[in-house]
Amino acid sequence: MTGIDGSPSAIERARRNAERAGVTVDFQVADATRLDGFEGRFDTVVDSAF
Repeated sequence: MTGIDGSPSAIERARRNAERAGVTVDFQVADATRLDGFEGRFDTVVDSAF
């Protein structure tokens, strides 16, 4: 699982939430409209209020 957001504070909050839930997620601060450096990495993309 990879989570991407442009906001460092949103990513930090997501990391804390994932840790509390006991799940492993690769959170990255990045521009989700470009995904530079993520080419070929995803089989499925789910957007929430993008």
